[in-house]
Amino acid sequence: MYPSEARLNYILNDAINNVEYFRTRVHRSETITTTDLLNQFPILTKEEVKKHKDHLFSDRAKEKIKGVDLFSMDEFLIPESTSGSSGFPIIIYKSKLERFQLAIDLWAKRRLIDERVNQENMFCLIHLPHNQKKIIKDTRNLHPDAIQEVLNYLIESKPLLLHSTPSDLVKYAGYILDNNIDLKDWKPAFIESNSEILTESDKELITTAFQSKVVNAYGSREVWSIAYECTEGLLHLSDNVHVEIASLDSDEILETDSDKYGEVVVTSLILREYPFIRYRMGDLAKLKTSNCSCGSKSQVIELHDARKINLIHQVESSNKIANGVSLFKGVLWDMLSKGYSGISRYKVIQSEPKLFEVYLVLEGELNQNFITNFSEFSKRRLEQDDVTILIKKVDNDHEIFNGKSYSFISKIKI
Repeated sequence: MYPSEARLNYILNDAINNVEYFRTRVHRSETITTTDLLNQFPILTKEEVKKHKDHLFSDRAKEKIKGVDLFSMDEFLIPESTSGSSGFPIIIYKSKLERFQLAIDLWAKRRLIDERVNQENMFCLIHLPHNQKKIIKDTRNLHPDAIQEVLNYLIESKPLLLHSTPSDLVKYAGYILDNNIDLKDWKPAFIESNSEILTESDKELITTAFQSKVVNAYGSREVWSIAYECTEGLLHLSDNVHVEIASLDSDEILETDSDKYGEVVVTSLILREYPFIRYRMGDLAKLKTSNCSCGSKSQVIELHDARKINLIHQVESSNKIANGVSLFKGVLWDMLSKGYSGISRYKVIQSEPKLFEVYLVLEGELNQNFITNFSEFSKRRLEQDDVTILIKKVDNDHEIFNGKSYSFISKIKI
């Protein structure tokens, strides 16, 4: 039995009754259990959302926004865009009431970490509040001068809660440690990391630089909070979602406490006007029964260091999950050990099974020795000699760096 079975049952039945996409795909029986009803719903992919975007509105929403431009209807529904990390951004919608409910849940989780935090003493490096835009023009600019400008403001304003992505926080942490920056008497109550997978090594680096606790907030633009890290360091599922773990290569649902990693499939128990039911996230995880000393009884989710799009396709010498982010980070270390220290930013895209495109922001010229060494280190770590490593030098503002800052993405369907 689900902890929120009544809420789940309500969401499922509401979708069948009021949302065209689900109404035409799910056939309900009066005596069916919630489990059986859930299993009748198809697993929803990002491709399906993009293809059937107009059929995911509830009948209520369609009536209220009739004749209104989708980007001018924020009296009822507010449009949001995903980052496009999977290849394309999608537009989703939430009512003001739904956003309010989701925000209350998120702030409740934050105040379990430190009850003093609020919107007034929070600083967000990702979505800069309007009242701070007059002071700082662009927090996503990771040039050293821009980082120093933001740090000067943080040291002066002393926010209790700092919120950002792991990749941006790592950039700030590296700058602080490399330049021996004195943060003076500013010490955040905690730092909230979201939008990307937070690795243990990155968490340790950020903690060392800021001398502050780092808390992982796992969620997405589509459904907002999915799980939040407790005081014991475990990610507990939100009461506002139902989570399943699907096999990587099929829609088979793995059992709770399985040793296998699968793909996160989430159902929001809040969203009704543009619902996300059995939505395949692309994140890899295991679901565990909770026995946490923090007191929470909700299930614990253990995230893999990579999303599905971060997995290298067809590493023929190994049947393990190959994390492209970690592998090419290793290649960068190899290059540093060889004396190449001028790489300030990079991204690798596996566009074909045997083709890896490498985009580098590089000080100095891209010469043949650099290309040869990078290619050899890459092939060695991939354990494949028959791959092509195509290296391109680009500017820091190249479009390849738009969206989430994943350093490796595979475009191969697994």
